[in-house]
Amino acid sequence: MLSHGIPPELAKSAALGGREAWEEFLELDTLLTAIGDGADERLAYQMGYPVAAQKTQNAQK
Repeated sequence: MLSHGIPPELAKSAALGGREAWEEFLELDTLLTAIGDGADERLAYQMGYPVAAQKTQNAQK
């Protein structure tokens, strides 16, 4: 991480895209917010398909 807190990967991405680092942070925040906003629905859907753990031979001893 650079001394001013911008990860090198983000600084490189911003430079390659011709944008400022804050614009890259904003884009990343927008993407992650969209992913997080749908988490409750995805988890509720997944709970409809429970998975039962199987015991192994070692666990039965």
